[in-house]
This record gives sequence, structure tokens and C-alpha cells, in this order.
Amino acid sequence: LKSGERFAFGGGLIGPNSSEAGAVVERLRDGLRRLGSSGKPRRQGFGGNFELAEVEDLVAGAAWTGGPLRSLAAEQLNGELRQLGELSEFNIRFLSPLRIERPGRHKQTGRSFFDNRFFDLPYFLSRLLRRMQSVGVVSRDGEATQIDPAAVEVLENRLVWIDMAYGGPHGKVLGGAVGRVRLRIDDPTARAALVWGQYTRVGKNAHFGFGRYRIESLGADPLACRRAMPLLESAWTHPRADALAMQAGLDAGRLTATIEAVRTGEYVPLACQRLTFGQGERSRQLHIPARIDRVLQRLALESLGPGLDQFLESSSFAWRRGLGRHSSARAIGRAFRQGFVYAVKADIDRFFDTVDRQLLADRLDAYLADDQAVELLLAWVRSGGDTGLPTGAPLSPLLANLFLDHFDERIANRGGRLVRYGDDFLILCRTSAEADALLSAAREEAAELLLRLND
Repeated sequence: LKSGERFAFGGGLIGPNSSEAGAVVERLRDGLRRLGSSGKPRRQGFGGNFELAEVEDLVAGAAWTGGPLRSLAAEQLNGELRQLGELSEFNIRFLSPLRIERPGRHKQTGRSFFDNRFFDLPYFLSRLLRRMQSVGVVSRDGEATQIDPAAVEVLENRLVWIDMAYGGPHGKVLGGAVGRVRLRIDDPTARAALVWGQYTRVGKNAHFGFGRYRIESLGADPLACRRAMPLLESAWTHPRADALAMQAGLDAGRLTATIEAVRTGEYVPLACQRLTFGQGERSRQLHIPARIDRVLQRLALESLGPGLDQFLESSSFAWRRGLGRHSSARAIGRAFRQGFVYAVKADIDRFFDTVDRQLLADRLDAYLADDQAVELLLAWVRSGGDTGLPTGAPLSPLLANLFLDHFDERIANRGGRLVRYGDDFLILCRTSAEADALLSAAREEAAELLLRLND
């Protein structure tokens, strides 16, 4: 958090009438103002160090200063339902983590919730209907909660599981699935539930904002809470921008003009220069971005890196500030003293060359939830060639760690003590049998990312 930065927080309120909803928001506004002005000042986080600038009624599309709130119009919901009825299949995109437990018989070790491997659509829809009943959108005795399984189908599941820590360095982790699922739904009750569910949310921790989704085929959400500033704007206004340009031999005017082209969508990165070292099977190829592209990537890394680093597992030691080979060696020593005396050692075959770009795009969508930023990052990736990650680009190490974060989480959930340095890793175990099982698990999890191990 930096002094002067602006943030926008959105929420939905379900109440009996617009006057009571307005009274709730008034109490919330007044409480936030007191917290911002009189709470104990903090170096990080909120409390005694912020000012509430404005409250906006998103339905009315105007600043709110008090009184009743405008309620969601039935015409909008009916219009979305009619539009959905014309589609044979469509995407829904989970914009905040979905936390729905699998039915008991479908639970597996480390996989207890809906994710990219499991999305029981009839069960999801029944949970959605119960959610609407619990908040009073439909009567508890008026709507059936049974969905005809033959009338619904999951056509594609591209969910990404992310874990989020909260409560400080010794706090807890709360995870959920975000991303896209493509559906076919012919049941009218299920279609109505999906339209309503965009505004009621679904699953566990909905009061935290979890379980928010949008039916993408209906177009952009007219009630979405807009960012206070574009995600990458802090990169383009970074205090080191001019210094980085000078180090690269560029004048400030060139950088300013290129940043403006990024803002207007006219920027296209140049193809990377390819350099080959060695011969035959031992040859290694680097992809070096053009100077202006390299500066922009460095700025994006300065802006996005610290926040994205917080998603990474403690088992990842490469390319992270304050960590390195010495840190990984100490982690191995600690594990050995705790009884982890067996180890699986392996690396990922041609990792940078074989990173699947669609899977990378899905992960970036999950972590950033900003289409413009994701497209810019992918444009830089594509500038390195037709496949994989460009090995000489400033952003590639961060993208590599993000791509492998899923692997790190899955191995940890299976009970191994993972120490990963780039595409090399050790899995430390207590027994030989556990080592054999975790090697098989590592192969399985790598294959899910379309990667292959050398072991």
C-alpha cells in the first residue's frame, strides 16, 4: 500500500426494501469514516490511515449521499433470462473463489472442493437454488430444488484453484476455484437460478465476497465495481521509470510515447532477439526482448511482482526477493532434522519451452482478474516465439513460478515437503514407500499442467 493510492470496494446488499438497504449502507459508511480517521495508524493495511472518498450506488450509476438505494430492476433480470434462453451453450466465469464441498463419495486426498477436475452441475444448481431460498429471493416452499441431470451438462472446465493467506504471517489459508466453466442448460428453473445467482453469490464464505460469477455470454456486467485505477497504471507511473529507460539507452520521450500506446491499446511488442549457446542437445536458446519492451516488462514486474509473490507457496525458492539457494538448503536441513530422511529428486523436462499458454492464460486470469493486463502479459510471452516462455524476458521467472504454483500446492496437499528451485525440485519424505507414492503424484500433477518430469 502506498500513500495516495485509491481503492474501490464493491458489495451486494439483499434487503426487504430500498429504504432499509440505504440505512445499512449509511451505518457502514459512518463506521468506515470513523475507522479511517480515528483508528490506530498502521504501516500496512487499513485503519487510521485512509479517507472514505465516495459511496456510489452502482444500480443508479451515481454517487450516493444518503436515503434509499435503487434496487435491481426486474426488467434487467428478465432481459438477461430471455437472452440466456436463446443460447444453446455459454460460459460462466467465477470472478471470486468458489468454495463448494464435493459430496462425500467424491472427496479425495487434497481435493475436497469443486475444482478443475470436479464440477457436478446438478449439485451446483441445487446449492444455488438453496442459496436463493436462504436469502429470500424465492420461497422455501415455492421452488423445487431438483434439477433434471439430463437437461444440464458441463462442456468444459477451466477452473484454477488459488490459496489465499489471511491473518498475518502465521495466519490461515482460504482457497477456492476461479475461472471459466462452459455449460449447456435446458432446464428453465436452472437458467433462472443462474441469472439470479450472479447477484446472490453461491457457496461458502459468500459474505467475504466469494462465489461471485458472471455469465460471460450476456456481456459485461453493468453493475461491476470498477477499479479505482487500471491494474498496471502504477507500473507506468513508477518512480524508477525514467531511470530504467536511461539504463537501457532510451530517452524519456520514447518511454512516455510507448506507455501512452499501451494505454490506448495501440502497443505491439517487437519480436525477441534469439541467441543460441552451445551445440546439439546441450544448446540453449535465449529470447531477449527489445530495449523498450524490456523496460516495460521491468516496470510491470516492479508493480505486479510483490502482490503476486504472496500467492506463491513457501516451497518455491527461485527468483524471489530474499530467497535463493541458501534458503532452499536451509529448508532441506530443517526437513531432515524433522525426520524427512528420504527424497525424490527430479526436474521438469524443457520447462520453459513447454509451458502451455492456454493454461498460463487461465492462471493469469485467476490471479489478476484484469483482461487488459492479462492480454499485455500474454503479448510479451508471444513475442518470444510460438511456444513456451521466453527465457531471457524479465517477466518470465515470475510467470514460471505462477504457472508452477498449482504443482507446489498439490504436492503439499499430498503430504510431501517440497523444495523447488525453478524447474528443479526435491520432495522430502519420511519413508521409502511415501517417496514412491509422491514421485507418482508428482508425475500426475505435472501431467495435469502438460509437463513431463526427468526423474
